[in-house]
Amino acid sequence: MKGFSITVTEKGRMCCVAIATALSLVFALGFAAPMQASADEGALGLAAGSAQITTQATDQEEVGMRSPEWTSMWAGDKDGYPISYFLSYANEELEITNVTSSDSKVLKVTHNGSENKIWNWSVSSPNAGSATLTVTYKKDGVEKTISETYASKTFPNAVTSIKFNGTALAVPTSKKYVDQDTIYGFKGKSGKLEVKLASGWKIGSLSESTYDKNHKSLSQSEISNGESFSIAKKAQFISLYFNIYNGSGDNYSYSLQVYRNLPLELSSKAVYYIGYPTKSRLPYSAIYGDTATLKVTSVKSSNSSVIAVKKNKDLFKVTVQAKKAGTAKITVKYKFNGKSYTASAKCTASKDYPVKSVSVNSKSVKLKKNPYSYLLSKYKKGTGKVKITAAKGWQVKSLKYYSDVMDYYNQGKGTTIKGGKSFKTEADKEGVVIATLKKKKGKTSFTYAVYFDRR
Repeated sequence: MKGFSITVTEKGRMCCVAIATALSLVFALGFAAPMQASADEGALGLAAGSAQITTQATDQEEVGMRSPEWTSMWAGDKDGYPISYFLSYANEELEITNVTSSDSKVLKVTHNGSENKIWNWSVSSPNAGSATLTVTYKKDGVEKTISETYASKTFPNAVTSIKFNGTALAVPTSKKYVDQDTIYGFKGKSGKLEVKLASGWKIGSLSESTYDKNHKSLSQSEISNGESFSIAKKAQFISLYFNIYNGSGDNYSYSLQVYRNLPLELSSKAVYYIGYPTKSRLPYSAIYGDTATLKVTSVKSSNSSVIAVKKNKDLFKVTVQAKKAGTAKITVKYKFNGKSYTASAKCTASKDYPVKSVSVNSKSVKLKKNPYSYLLSKYKKGTGKVKITAAKGWQVKSLKYYSDVMDYYNQGKGTTIKGGKSFKTEADKEGVVIATLKKKKGKTSFTYAVYFDRR
């Protein structure tokens, strides 16, 4: 799908939960906010760039297929278009029961996940040609089928160069189609996007959107090609977007995501507890991007007698072992999308493990094997029970249940529960109980998680 997202993998959630507060930065829906199409863009037949295009339906308006005249598709677009791009008068509540293509080499249909929501379907175009797209949907209990034939073209080298603050970005060609790029570690106070086009092409729109660390919108405005615009100091993420068109009705859109963060960031708040367990994972606080393309090239500890590290190209298999009380700086060098980065953090090794005991459904958890979290997979019960007792010098400050783990990652409020008392678990979701412990003296905190996976 279009746009760049922040990802937590299944493996990732089992890392040191002492940094779980930082995981609230990680949310499945992605940092990139949807771009809004203006009336002018609509008149140009805006292609699906970094956003889904949906139209709110009324009782009188029937869902239909968009006209091929207003759908520019380019061969080699592996990410694909949301199915909403091809539909008119379709809101996000529409149930799509099936989508098929007459030729998957031209229009390839992908069903993401098990649900039939409109956002679960996408269409990519591996090769140029034409194919018929057939969509079956259900509205007001009635199932209907609609179809339309669409053409996919070879990209005509319409863009000759794209630069952000002088840095050359990925450019689409007839041999390699791209429609987005990403910049990490941005530290500037202003930006300048320069787009050069081939003859016969014009810019329809060019805009910027900025967001703070809590994903709150700071600005959204049109900008001029080749002219500087200011970026607020609070802005942690900048989204840039442009759309181009020609006299034949073809159009193309491109998005640039600019992060002040690095693809992988480590947490200086991480504490490793000696013996709990012998080995644990890197103290990453957030991962911005696809972990499959992130490869560790080296990992080093400034004091291996305090905290020892062992390299592995797989991010989640790099091991960290606390040996004796003290601090050490962990430095990780890695490659992401062909570029090299370095992340480091000062971490602590401690004997002062915060938890005395954990019981789930009245059964004791072996903390040596589950020092930071405990998982109940394929959980079938409609209720759960968690009791956590703090070690000497620590206290349990809060105990909350989130019916969906993503509510926790997205900084949701959760529901306060009582230790040792039953609470309801929600079917078909992975819920989590989060216990926050704090040291009675000082500001050190610790988080323990119990997952109830009912999927």
